[in-house]
Amino acid sequence: MRFIAESDSLTIILEGWEAIAGLKRRLIVPRSKIVNLTWQPEFVHRGSLFRVAGTGFPGVLYAGYYRANRARAYLYLKKPRGLSWTADGIVTAASVLVISTDDYHFPLIALSCQPEIGAQLEAWFRSE
Repeated sequence: MRFIAESDSLTIILEGWEAIAGLKRRLIVPRSKIVNLTWQPEFVHRGSLFRVAGTGFPGVLYAGYYRANRARAYLYLKKPRGLSWTADGIVTAASVLVISTDDYHFPLIALSCQPEIGAQLEAWFRSE
């Protein structure tokens, strides 16, 4: 997975098996639509999480389109822990970039990434 941070957008490029598992080659998120961008050493999602299209192997990979608490989400989480079909479920994953958006296809985008990349993208987001 590659990230291209430009002045007006963040492009996320999924390569090879990532694109196949996640059913998407790239996401282009306009910077004006990003409400918050953080890298989290331990991502925790509380509530329901349903796979709409993509790959879901508990403990291995969640990738693709999901419904997270009745809102659309795009996930690419490596080694997620937990299942969440009910309102009180919990799913966690280590080292995740979390992007919250407004008026974009996916209000939540959560992607496994290295801490260094997460720090660079946080600095990019905070720079303007």
